[in-house]
Amino acid sequence: MTTKKKTFIRPAASTLPAEFEERIDIDRGDIYPKEMIDRHVARYRWAVGQVTRRYGRAGWTLDAACGTGYGSLMLMSASHKVLGLDLNADVLQEARARFGGSLLTFRQSDFRKQLPISSDQFDAAVCIETIEHFDESHGANFLRELYRSVVPGGILILSTPSFDKERGMTSTYHVKEYTPNEMVAIVTAAGFVDIELDGPDNLWVKDMPGFIFLRARKPEVVR
Repeated sequence: MTTKKKTFIRPAASTLPAEFEERIDIDRGDIYPKEMIDRHVARYRWAVGQVTRRYGRAGWTLDAACGTGYGSLMLMSASHKVLGLDLNADVLQEARARFGGSLLTFRQSDFRKQLPISSDQFDAAVCIETIEHFDESHGANFLRELYRSVVPGGILILSTPSFDKERGMTSTYHVKEYTPNEMVAIVTAAGFVDIELDGPDNLWVKDMPGFIFLRARKPEVVR
């Protein structure tokens, strides 16, 4: 008896199941609002710009929480190799089928645990709209793992909603949102230095004032 291979189930046109609200597929303009797709593309364009700014072209970039892989593909324009990590095995199957190859690969990972990668492996670690899904303890551990993953002198590129007490959380799927000062503090505690926040002067994020766009560096000499 053979077991039927499980496939990624695509939602029907004009419907957006709740579980898809936090996972964007830029090719599904029939279910996602254009503004939602545009924002996510802009985030990855911002990330590509940060990699290019640091390296011109990086050797190896990590895309932590890659989803369907469109962002990992975009990062290939600034990297020789990209590894996308995600928890959802079905989504990874879709990403491999659409974008996978010898230089763009995908692997399953639970971000609340140790990442299945070697230390000092990546020039850049990209984390787009992910840390807000963990409590502060798991978020701190996730950042320490990203710190471990990058080479000395390597960079962290991160975006996340900026917490507003009056507005409250931006999604029922989010566990912990940070103010800019809190985000700088937790990234610093993970070991990163030279932390910078982007704002209205950046082309890609100028229209997203309610989000944190952060870059930081792992020290060249790690003590």
